Formats: sequence, structure tokens, C-alpha cells
Amino acid sequence: MSNSSATCSRLNLYFFATLCLLALSFTVFWHMARGPCLAREGDAKLRNCTSDRSNVL
Repeated sequence: MSNSSATCSRLNLYFFATLCLLALSFTVFWHMARGPCLAREGDAKLRNCTSDRSNVL
């Protein structure tokens, strides 16, 4: 009985680790996709960027 519960907790650990990795990779991808838009140009382009982002969300 204790063996099956240990396996279950290990599966939960893998599940949460995978979930965290997915969230982290999505955050990195989002910043890489939005970063050049924010960093490259001036205020006018920055305003266009934020309006684009609000349209996406």
C-alpha cells in the first residue's frame, strides 16, 4: 500500500514539475516575442506595441 502511494506522489511531483516548466517556457517565449518590439524603437512604436498587446489579450 505504501508503495502505491509513493508512486502516486512521484507522479504528482512530475506533473507539477512539467507544469512549471511549461509555464516558464511560455513566459520566456512571450518575452522573446515581445522584447524586440519594446526595446528596439521609441515611444510611438512602444505605444503601438502596447495597443497590439491589448488587442491580442
